[in-house]
Amino acid sequence: MHNAFAVETDDPAFAAEPFDHADLYALGDDTRRQAERAFRGLDGLAGRGSNAASTELAGRRHEVEAAIETLTARAPQGATKTRIHGDYHLGQVLAAEDDLIIVDFEGEPSRPADERRIKSTPLRDVAGMLRSFAYGAETVTRGIAARFSDSEERARRASIAWRGMIDAAFLDGYREAVSVSRAAVTDPETEGRLLRLSLLTKALYEVDYEANNRPDWIEIPARGVLNILDEIKRGV
Repeated sequence: MHNAFAVETDDPAFAAEPFDHADLYALGDDTRRQAERAFRGLDGLAGRGSNAASTELAGRRHEVEAAIETLTARAPQGATKTRIHGDYHLGQVLAAEDDLIIVDFEGEPSRPADERRIKSTPLRDVAGMLRSFAYGAETVTRGIAARFSDSEERARRASIAWRGMIDAAFLDGYREAVSVSRAAVTDPETEGRLLRLSLLTKALYEVDYEANNRPDWIEIPARGVLNILDEIKRGV
């Protein structure tokens, strides 16, 4: 998909362009907007639908801004912006015989149409799929816990191990697939920052969504944000 978005074309609406510091700042500003909505949602949940993860996240608001500053401080190198899917997750990938079909290129439902057409780093879609794996693992864990309460801890440990393996396999496969196209980020340090910022943006978007629609699921994105903050603190 990203190789297709990155092909040479004379159409300015689809032509790949360098992803520069201004684009990185714009992505950081979007992350800040998602953070504002997320923490507003957390404030609304206080005392009526919060859990340990969301309560902890509410107390670490200042760390989110610090993380955005850290991730946008240096100009990106070897990165390209293209049109992207915008709402890429497991539910958008259909298996058809021996092929896969990607659907619903409308972007995230809460964003206006002009935002959905903006070119950005393809790693935003990568982040969307990685976040989808987190939801998939939690869905299975909750299903097992509902049927076999004494197996919840084992299921949770297994899901954590599975996520580590599937995340690594997906990223390895993705890098290999885009290595011959402009969709690839050729500078590893830039790739790491862009991916982490994209993951933070997506997880904050999910916090806002769950706070307003499914409070009992908010632990999943809240834990995702906390993990990113902890990784930055450890210098990982």
